[in-house]
Amino acid sequence: MYFVVEQWKMINVKPSQLGPNYQQCIEEMLRNQVEGHCTAKYGYVVCVIRILQNEMGRVQDGTGMIVVNVKYQAIVFKPFNDEVLDAIVTDVNKLGFFAQAGPLKAFVSRTSIQPNFVYDNNAAYQCYSDGTISIKPQSEVRMRLQGIRYDNSNMFAIATINADYLGAFESDVTGYLLFFAIIVIRNSSAIRHRHSSHSLGFIMGVEDEIGRVLVHFYKSQLVNQYLKMF
Repeated sequence: MYFVVEQWKMINVKPSQLGPNYQQCIEEMLRNQVEGHCTAKYGYVVCVIRILQNEMGRVQDGTGMIVVNVKYQAIVFKPFNDEVLDAIVTDVNKLGFFAQAGPLKAFVSRTSIQPNFVYDNNAAYQCYSDGTISIKPQSEVRMRLQGIRYDNSNMFAIATINADYLGAFESDVTGYLLFFAIIVIRNSSAIRHRHSSHSLGFIMGVEDEIGRVLVHFYKSQLVNQYLKMF
């Protein structure tokens, strides 16, 4: 799901950007150009960890731009067909429901939901229910991916929950999220960058509310005390 990859990227630097902040400028442009984008080969680029190598810049004929080939290391989110993911339900209708797993948006059709779940449009919110548990907005579901489509900045998948060990569930994830946040912060200098709030929320594969909680933990003395233990 999450991988560390090394890639090359051509960066165009304006002559006015040459100077003592040259390296900082390259890093900022690199982050702006690759973070939040995705390809079918590598998936979604969560964040740039660090720049590994800069080749000598070359002046581009006709424009005066300095072209720099940059090798960098990044964390990417790459889902695969038949992979099982936990996601948060975002929308429910009579045709099925949408769920979000980090940057991946998935749709589960009515035919891919367990047959004992019945669509209920008369409740306070639209949901699918089997009498004991409901699939509604903000519910947690475990789904299996069946197909994935990529564009420049988004990933979309078709998924199913009609199988053993799949479907809606309830769990207390606070402890898990805190532990995972500590590991990420400990091992990735990129999380300490000014993009940390954005990157950390996506790394966890959860919605913005939980992402903000993790950032609060990151800034608190509690996490700082835990970091000293590693």
